[in-house]
Amino acid sequence: MIQHTHSGKPSPWRELLAGVSLFLSCLYVTILIPHLFSIMNVPFYYTYTATCIALCVGTLLGGLISKTPFAIGPGVAIASYMIHAMQDHHLSPTQIFLAALLASLIVVPLMASKKLCSHLLNDIPASLVAALVAGIGLLIMTVGIQHAEIEWTSLSTTVLDWAPLWIGLLVTALLDYNRIPGAIILGIISTTALLSWHHAIHIDHIFSMQPPSLYLPAFNWNATTWSSELVPVVFSLVIVTLFDCFGTLLGMNRLMAEYKAPPSLKSTQNSLLANALGCLLGSSLGTANTSIYIESAAGIRSGGRTGLTAIITAALFGATLFFAPIVKQIPLAATSPALIYVGLCMLAQLKNVNRRHWGSVLSALAVLIIIPLRMSIADGLGVGFILYTLLSFHEKIPSSKKRTLLIISFIFVLYFLFELY
Repeated sequence: MIQHTHSGKPSPWRELLAGVSLFLSCLYVTILIPHLFSIMNVPFYYTYTATCIALCVGTLLGGLISKTPFAIGPGVAIASYMIHAMQDHHLSPTQIFLAALLASLIVVPLMASKKLCSHLLNDIPASLVAALVAGIGLLIMTVGIQHAEIEWTSLSTTVLDWAPLWIGLLVTALLDYNRIPGAIILGIISTTALLSWHHAIHIDHIFSMQPPSLYLPAFNWNATTWSSELVPVVFSLVIVTLFDCFGTLLGMNRLMAEYKAPPSLKSTQNSLLANALGCLLGSSLGTANTSIYIESAAGIRSGGRTGLTAIITAALFGATLFFAPIVKQIPLAATSPALIYVGLCMLAQLKNVNRRHWGSVLSALAVLIIIPLRMSIADGLGVGFILYTLLSFHEKIPSSKKRTLLIISFIFVLYFLFELY
């Protein structure tokens, strides 16, 4: 595993490259989320516009308020849950967006609480945080492999199909090993070129003078929109939104610390506040509640250290509104090598798991397995917390930490019960 950091003060040029790298790594979201909601007859371009705006504003708020290089936008896991809830509870798009807005109204004061933020930062075991980072790394790798969209047919055919992926991964690793700024960007560009050589990419239009329309679900709410079926959906959305965001934030903070740039408590709280405001915006416009993206690791590894990276990324997502035709043609597989490489590097965090503590080992193993298996940070973190609390409760630990573990574990028990419901 490569172990090096970008030293010295943050460079504007490096921040620019990191912002572009982060933008490219998150670009797939603008295609994936609209396709998810189109399953439930929400027009693709409605959700596309809402997703781009939420990404732009959420990331911009994060860059300005918290001054961290994180991307904030509609969460793919949250969108997947919303689609699942619509199907299971027979909800309309208007109802699910109402549930998302109600969940956002609950999340805002929770994320804005200094006391809550402080407890979560100081009382969460270091081993769980380390396992969380590694689990996020596995999740990034899983997402990258899925984006490759390669099916096993025969040995010769599959080797040729995987060639762009492996070459792009090799280019990214070699450039990063030699500490060349923008290594991930160059890896994505080389992969795109290889993919276009094997499979021609047809682009009819590049630029659109006007962005697509918005859905704006608030204009469709009426007295019949509310239903008792929304209660468990709202509760689950609160849990998923809160812990998906906070779990990823802990992972990104730990990664930033590895690069000698750990965010302060105030910066962490402001990141949560920016995400909460993004949740309100996203649900109001007609897309999923927002979360801090695991792909932020791509920006950090490319040299992003300050909010300038996030501001550059936000500006690019704002411009994406007018480039809908070409964005639709960008192959998802082009980001696969970058995501796989970032995920591999994050596995090094496993060295920080306390291997002498049985509860830490078992809970870390659960987090490591469940996050990529369930494609959910909340599920993995929940099982990890419950296991750690059960296995460590008899030990002599500070009462504040024990109380925090009990409260969080109880919340996750309720979350899993509602999932079963």
